[in-house]
Amino acid sequence: MSRPVGLRMRLVLALLATSLVTLGASFATLVPSLDHRLERDRLNELRVVARTARFAIRGLPENVFERGTAGARRVVLDLQRRTGGHVALFLPDGTPIVVTAPEGHHPAPVDELQQVRDMHLPRVTDVREGVRDGEAILISGVQRPGGDRLILVMRKPLDDTRAAADTVRRALPLALAVGLAVALLVALALSRSLLVRLRRLREDARALGSEGLRHRIEVGPPDEVGEVAGALEAMRSRLVAEEEARQAFLATASHELRTPLATLQATLELMDEDVQRAAPVDPAVLHARAASALRQTHRLTGLATDLLDLSRVDGEAPLSADPLELVECVAMVRDDATEALGAAGRTLEVTGAAPVHARADPAAVRRILHVLLDNARAYGAGTVRLDVARDGGDALVVVTDEGPGLTVEDRDHVFERFRRGEAGHASPGFGLGLPIARGLAERMGGTLSAPEAPRGARFELRLPGWSPEG
Repeated sequence: MSRPVGLRMRLVLALLATSLVTLGASFATLVPSLDHRLERDRLNELRVVARTARFAIRGLPENVFERGTAGARRVVLDLQRRTGGHVALFLPDGTPIVVTAPEGHHPAPVDELQQVRDMHLPRVTDVREGVRDGEAILISGVQRPGGDRLILVMRKPLDDTRAAADTVRRALPLALAVGLAVALLVALALSRSLLVRLRRLREDARALGSEGLRHRIEVGPPDEVGEVAGALEAMRSRLVAEEEARQAFLATASHELRTPLATLQATLELMDEDVQRAAPVDPAVLHARAASALRQTHRLTGLATDLLDLSRVDGEAPLSADPLELVECVAMVRDDATEALGAAGRTLEVTGAAPVHARADPAAVRRILHVLLDNARAYGAGTVRLDVARDGGDALVVVTDEGPGLTVEDRDHVFERFRRGEAGHASPGFGLGLPIARGLAERMGGTLSAPEAPRGARFELRLPGWSPEG
């Protein structure tokens, strides 16, 4: 079985292939365009010289334009010097007036004008021009004194332009080699740094399996590898927190369950002994034992209910988003809360008589209200106030009490599972009510928070509002 190609080799090959394709494409596009540009530059140069030559020729006397005259030759030689190529001036019938040739080139053929005409050069504005056989060629008509037009032919070899293009062609392979070498060095440097970090991340991941969740993962710079390491570290921290919560739950559950189960067991054993003896039992004693067993059963039932609600929140059980009148919903839970607070010598005040509508699940809202009111009864003091109002586009329910309130740390922790504030340490319970209430609120698109209050504890339930007018 062949060994898979490693990340370093793939990165090196990718950079080399990219450099090769880039330089190859540059070679394929640069050289032809360079040739074309140099050819156009030579033709433009000839066109400019031809236009200036027209003014020079028009200023000469008519008798100058005879074959071999000094005046015409002087003009043509000046053009030849300026272009560095071959210049010829012809009469309309094709008779040459002056014909020059640059040093080192063959003389022009006798029938040069006809030969150039046979090339069928394309017309560009008022001249014909083109590139033929390694030469830039231009034919232009020149109006001479007396009315006849002379014919000016200029031909410039493209040896220098070819040499420039050849120089570029020879330099490109060297540039290709240098580019590939640089790409190779960059790929090796990048891959080394990347592989070192990936290797460290792999070792951290293996350490999580061998050493456990207490092994911290080094995050490093905030790039892609750092994001992966950060995600693993966040997952590790979350798992550690969940493990701590699980341990706290087991410790709390074992402590909380031991008392009611032991009491319930002792009560049932006493009742069983009374039945086996068939002796008369004082009804008051029997009632006390039954009441004790019922209280412990209620505690166990409350725990089972909390765990069931928690599983529904985690399982994202669907909640309805129906129009709900909150004042009526509060009235449904007020009686139970008033009775529970009255047994402790405390009262409940409900404010907000105007209808306030929200989009929410009725059962979930009642569950949240039960949790908040029961929390105020168990850990607060004095009068409990419940206010229903509209806040902008939201529906707001506020529950406050006159107890010791929440510390800054408590406001962060009371919504965590199996965590309770300072006031709850001395009271029985599992610390699940407020986390369940917040989970239900968020499932309905709302929030549940514990903002700072001047006195006692304050809990705010905010739900999406709804208007009966639509």
